[in-house]
Amino acid sequence: MVKPTNSSTVNKLAVFDVDWTMHPAALGTNFIHQLLLDGIVKADFDIEATYAMWRENPGDTFMSHYKDLFTSLIGLHEDLLRPVAHKVGVDAAHNLYAYTKTELKKHKDDGRFVILISNSPSMALEAFAHEIGADDYSGGDFEFDTSGKLHTMHSTSERLKSSELERIALLHNLTFDDSYGYGDSRDDISMLELVTHPIAVSPKPELDVHAKAHDWEIVYVN
Repeated sequence: MVKPTNSSTVNKLAVFDVDWTMHPAALGTNFIHQLLLDGIVKADFDIEATYAMWRENPGDTFMSHYKDLFTSLIGLHEDLLRPVAHKVGVDAAHNLYAYTKTELKKHKDDGRFVILISNSPSMALEAFAHEIGADDYSGGDFEFDTSGKLHTMHSTSERLKSSELERIALLHNLTFDDSYGYGDSRDDISMLELVTHPIAVSPKPELDVHAKAHDWEIVYVN
């Protein structure tokens, strides 16, 4: 995380979900996939075939194959995990949707404070945020013990994204006046409800219904 902004100036904000909103994948699943490719964790299925399936149907395949693999990370040392997470974050930052690049540039040019809020691991999100020039971020937390081994993981989905956005806005003295928000799934609804200009990016069914019901802008990217 970055340090609190020491200024009496109130700044405008733009907040982005990351996975499938800013780039065509998910940092968390790419992290697990890279750990599998590097042999750091093991799986009893065809890695490449399953990953290809996941890209076609991320929800079902992730739930059935990848999510359980996160439990196998418990006990692994930070020195093993952090370089992989960094690579995944940097790679994703160089694979942004063209729409994302345009919107990021617009908000930076307008002087908005850019925030990322994602369910993916903070270790990967940190590298992604730094690479694209985001001002602050919130992701899943990995906690390591005194010997450097992973002992606890928390996902942002365990807390409302709206609460995280409000926390960051307060921390940096940000205003929601003329604010922008971008998301692709139901997890993003609470966050998008806070901003002046909510934008559903290639929305999944539940967000699509909500966005249409509330006359939100909908953008399709590929």
